[in-house]
Amino acid sequence: MRVMPGARVGTLPTTLVSMLALLAALLVSAIALAPRADAFVYWANPAPDAMAIGRANLDGTGVDESFVTTRKFPEGVAVDAHHIYWVEAYAPEGGSIGRANLDGTGVDRKFIRVRTNTPIEVAVDASHVYWTANCCRSGFFGGAVGRANLDGTDVEEGFIPATDGPVLDVSVDATHVYWTKGRHLMSPGVIRRADLDGTGIDYDFITDVREPQGIAVDAAHVYWTEGSVYPDDSPPTIGRANLDGTGVDHNFIDGFGFHTNAPIDLAVDAGHIYWADPGVIAFTGTIGRANLDGTGVDQAFITPERRHAVAVAVNFSLGKLRRNRNRGTAKLTVEVPAPGDVALAQTKKLKGSELRADAAEKVRLPIKPRGKAKQQLAEKGKAMVRADVTYSPDGGEPTTQSKEIKLIKRG
Repeated sequence: MRVMPGARVGTLPTTLVSMLALLAALLVSAIALAPRADAFVYWANPAPDAMAIGRANLDGTGVDESFVTTRKFPEGVAVDAHHIYWVEAYAPEGGSIGRANLDGTGVDRKFIRVRTNTPIEVAVDASHVYWTANCCRSGFFGGAVGRANLDGTDVEEGFIPATDGPVLDVSVDATHVYWTKGRHLMSPGVIRRADLDGTGIDYDFITDVREPQGIAVDAAHVYWTEGSVYPDDSPPTIGRANLDGTGVDHNFIDGFGFHTNAPIDLAVDAGHIYWADPGVIAFTGTIGRANLDGTGVDQAFITPERRHAVAVAVNFSLGKLRRNRNRGTAKLTVEVPAPGDVALAQTKKLKGSELRADAAEKVRLPIKPRGKAKQQLAEKGKAMVRADVTYSPDGGEPTTQSKEIKLIKRG
C-alpha cells in the first residue's frame, strides 16, 4: 500500500521517511496529454479486485470502470492518436508498458518489458514512449526515465538515469522531457527538464517542491502535484509555472485536505486541468477538474467506484495526409474536439495557413512548400518538411503538435 500525500508519518527517522516516500511512488499513476479528437478521460485502477483502465466522456458521463482489464497493478496511463499505454508493475521484479487500441481491443500487456527497475509512470509523444522507474535491481534509490520507439523497439531503460532520489512522473512536449524527483534524505523535491534527446539536463528547473508527484505540461505552463507525507508539511496543492521555469506558484490550486483528498496525478487539455485522488484514506477515488486559470474547481468531477483513479485528458490529433503529386503540395487532416482555430506555422520550408473549426470536426490544412523545400521538389522531386500545428479552442489555451511530412512532386 502506498503512503498517500495526506498521510502523517509521525516522527520517523529521515531515511525511513524517505524510503516510505519512494514506496509511495511505486504505486503512483501517471498522466499525459492524449492528442486525439475523441473526448475521453482515462484512469488506472490498481485495486487487487478490479485491476483495469477506466474511461469516461470528457463531460464526466458514460463511466466505464473496466474499459481495458489488466493482470498486474496498472499505474500510469497515456494516450496518443492510435493507442492507450499503461504501466503494469511487478515490484520488485520489474514490469512492463502495456498497450491497446483506442477501442480497447488488441491488448498487449507486455508491449515493452522493463527489467531493470519497477516502472511507475508513462508518457507518449509523436515518436517515443517514456516512463519512470525506481527500485530495486539498481539499488534502492536507483532509477531512471526510460524511452522506446512507438513500436516498442530500441528500449533504453536508462535514457535519463537518476541516483539521488526517486523519479516519480514524466511528461513531454515538443521540445523537452519533464520529470519529478521526490524528496530524498535532506534533498528537497524538484522538477527537472531535459532536451528530447536526453541531453541538456536542468537539475534545478523548479526547486523546493514539497513531494512532487504528478506532472503535466501544455503550450504555456507546467503543472505538478505537491503531496505531503511529512508531518510538518501543509496540505497538498497543485503547482504551476511558466514553461521557462519562471512564475512559480506552489499553491495554484489548493483546498485539499490531509485525510479527505490529495491529488497525485495530472492531465491537461485545451480547456481544463484534471487530477486523480486515489482516496486511500477515505477509501473513495475521485477525478477532479478545474479551468486552466485555476477557477471552477470540482473535486469530484468523476467518482469511479474504485480508488486509485488516474485522469488522462484528450486534445486534438493530426490525421491522414493527402498529397497532390502534380503540384508537390498536400492537405493534412486535423481532428479537433471543440470549436476553435487551427493554424499551420510558417517556416523556411512551409507557407503558413489558418482554418476555423465551428464544431468537433475534421479540417484539412493546406501544406504548401516554400524556399528550400520548393527548390528540393524542383530538383529531386521530394522534400521533407515539419508541420507545426496549433489548435486554439474557444476559451481555452492553445496546444501545438508537430508532424514530419514528405512532399512529392512528379517530374
